[in-house]
Amino acid sequence: MENIFETIQSDVRHHEIAVIESGVVGDRLFPEWSMAYAAAGSTGHAAQVTEAFDAVFAGSEEGTTQVLSLLKQLLANQA
Repeated sequence: MENIFETIQSDVRHHEIAVIESGVVGDRLFPEWSMAYAAAGSTGHAAQVTEAFDAVFAGSEEGTTQVLSLLKQLLANQA
């Protein structure tokens, strides 16, 4: 897994990479979820997402909680 991250980090297309959380997990938070593209504005949560990621990159633990909550909401809306 670290090799994949190192490859992404060394790719010139990526800038200001920040690790939000790292560690071993017991179970996936979203076991039924496969990654997918959602067009901008399709979720109706653009302002919340921006606020949450700004908080994460400012070092706020609350931002991480907000991001996970938004992802769970998105997943629920896709079901």
